[in-house]
Amino acid sequence: MDGLSVAMSGGFGRDHPQMSDSLRAKIAAADAEHARAGEQQERTRLARADAAYQRALDDWVVRQSSAAGVPRRDVYRALQAGSPMPEGVSMSHAERLAYVSATMDLEDAQENARRRAALRRAGIDPDSGDDLDVPGPPDLHYEIAARTMPDDADPAAVARGVRAKWLRREARR
Repeated sequence: MDGLSVAMSGGFGRDHPQMSDSLRAKIAAADAEHARAGEQQERTRLARADAAYQRALDDWVVRQSSAAGVPRRDVYRALQAGSPMPEGVSMSHAERLAYVSATMDLEDAQENARRRAALRRAGIDPDSGDDLDVPGPPDLHYEIAARTMPDDADPAAVARGVRAKWLRREARR
């Protein structure tokens, strides 16, 4: 039994030679749609966290400033600067904990969104850690660039330029 090997696959791999071009395109389109949906969910989560934080902070500031007869901007400035509160405004221990917790939750959500965006820019799926299959421009783009490039141009540099231009255009969509 030496030299015998069996390879089994549950389906097409990304580089499977028998995969049709149309199937590859469908897979790339589905992956791109999945990535766009994930980015939208992250933006929505971050916006909700920011809105909840601002609502809670605004409610507390309105209650405290009206009870003490102090302008709201003075309370906001004291909170942002970490300085003592204006006369008549106080924050209980539970309120301070809630404020610090909400601030940390918002900062964590922002950091998580930055980390996930950096992973996507690096070509890594933030959910699974797998490499993202970033589709490239159609062969027609390369053919046109090859026909129109100057005689002294480096073909590899022209190909990199075509891909970079195509990726920038796709990123704007």
